[in-house]
Amino acid sequence: MTSACTACAAIVAQQWRKDYPLTDPEQNVALEKPTFTRESALKLVSGGVLTVASYLAADFLPPFVFYLAYIIVLTAVAYSDLRERRIPNRIIYPATLVALGAMFHHFPDWGRFPGWGIALLGGVAAALVFIVPVFIYGPDRAGIGDVKLAFFIGLIFGLSMPLLWALLIGTGSAALVGLVGILLRKMGRKSLLPFGSFLALGAIARLIAQMVR
Repeated sequence: MTSACTACAAIVAQQWRKDYPLTDPEQNVALEKPTFTRESALKLVSGGVLTVASYLAADFLPPFVFYLAYIIVLTAVAYSDLRERRIPNRIIYPATLVALGAMFHHFPDWGRFPGWGIALLGGVAAALVFIVPVFIYGPDRAGIGDVKLAFFIGLIFGLSMPLLWALLIGTGSAALVGLVGILLRKMGRKSLLPFGSFLALGAIARLIAQMVR
């Protein structure tokens, strides 16, 4: 009698697993774990080559050349965010690697503190400022693309007053446009602005100011 019940239980369990497959989180993680492909390796190598090339180029090219390249990148980012409400990784990632390579030559040492450290601090500080809204409102209303863009802008200016001015111009112009839109009843309080476009324009304005002085 016991063996018969055991056989029945086994049949029922097998049918149950067929109708209701297990969704154990650990099993899902194991199944969905990404593998290191040839494409991933190629991207890593390409990123390293781009960073090293930027480092070597910054040793003899004037900062003016990099500023022009940054303005082109920021213009493309502003256009993309305004049109599609997104900041493409294919633009912001290579630009960030270029800035990482160039930062070793574009920032003077501050006492015993290396210049590249000032650039990294600027990137981290700017990113931290804009990651707070992501935690508060969620990635649907506050995109992670703005955080990546802020990190890139921070690398360009370093932890400095120009970075502060670039961020203030960007956030201030976004707030002004939002306020005018609400007063004219063209926008609501929950309307989404292409904030990355305003951040990019603030950085462009500050870069132009540094180039003409």
